[in-house]
Amino acid sequence: DKKLKVWKHELRGDECRDADELEAANACYSDECATLEKQFKEEQARFEALQQEAASKEAAACQRIAELEAALTAETQRREAEEQRLAEMLAAEQRRREAVESRLGEERQKRGE
Repeated sequence: DKKLKVWKHELRGDECRDADELEAANACYSDECATLEKQFKEEQARFEALQQEAASKEAAACQRIAELEAALTAETQRREAEEQRLAEMLAAEQRRREAVESRLGEERQKRGE
């Protein structure tokens, strides 16, 4: 009927009357162990590949974070310098306006207004 039939036996020493049956069971066990070992090695290799990929992505993410932090620091420094420049310009403009208003007041006093 072309079906593969597998029997699992625990045969030891004197219990085994048929050496061919024991040899077949040993062959099946060896094949099963080899298959399991192959699967284990494949899964272990896949796991190691995933670990390496994760480590690579983590390193890339850390590098990107460092780049972004450097850009943020540079932008913060640029913004602070610009704020300082604008504050100085505003103070200079206020001094100029006060000077103009002072002169205007003096001129008005001279004219008698």
